[in-house]
Amino acid sequence: NENIDYSIVNTNTNYLRNIPSIVWVVKGDVIVSPNVEKIAGTFIVLGNDSASCDLNPDPDQHCGQFVSCLDNNLADSITCGTNTLTVSGNVLARYFKLSRTYYNTNADFPSEQFVNDGRLQANPPPGFVDFSKLVPRFSEIPN
Repeated sequence: NENIDYSIVNTNTNYLRNIPSIVWVVKGDVIVSPNVEKIAGTFIVLGNDSASCDLNPDPDQHCGQFVSCLDNNLADSITCGTNTLTVSGNVLARYFKLSRTYYNTNADFPSEQFVNDGRLQANPPPGFVDFSKLVPRFSEIPN
């Protein structure tokens, strides 16, 4: 129900190893509330072992889905058009339901935006060094 954002106050970011980086491993689903506008980190959404993400007509709960806005009823559907969502990092999930409906004729940004900010590659948490090699690499100096 709250934004998750990297706070770099009092952090020396002159070195890549000092940039905060977090990995969320979720055994279930990630469901984002309509009022949340920013989340940060690498989200690995595994689901549980018995749930299926087959669409008959919707995936099972806890199958490993990333839902950008809960829209189970009309009231939530209306609030899903109020805010955009920016994900700073990565999301690996078995199923994505991007359900934000934000629209503004004067804006050039989408309802949902995923920004791979390179934190996982720059400063992988312990146990994720090999994993960080699988996602695209960013350099400090553009070629």
